[in-house]
Amino acid sequence: MNRFGPMECISIYSIDEFFYTYDSQSLFGDKLMAAKTIQKTLKSELGLPTAIGIGQNYFQSMSCLDCISKHSEETGYIAEVTYETFPDLMWKFPIRDCWGVGRQMERNLNRLGIYTIGDLATANLP
Repeated sequence: MNRFGPMECISIYSIDEFFYTYDSQSLFGDKLMAAKTIQKTLKSELGLPTAIGIGQNYFQSMSCLDCISKHSEETGYIAEVTYETFPDLMWKFPIRDCWGVGRQMERNLNRLGIYTIGDLATANLP
């Protein structure tokens, strides 16, 4: 895996998920081209289908992956959000789809009137 960058750029999240801080444009092109290269390599060498979420931080990347990339056959299961596009692309999703929100937290947030990621982003909490 470190052929795409040094190991310090890779953070293992789970057995089938990792974060990759991309800074190798001179080797693999822009982040979209790099994502396609990594995806193609994992498929051809390991037979693993992948979805890739691209963001400016871990939260954006994982939220993009869970809410958009995994369901975007037309984009090759690759999607990107940025600080600028996050409201338009992500705020509509149910809070339960937000990375890190489980059933109990969803219930707690619902009691506060928070049902979407956008509700949480704009909540006026004490």
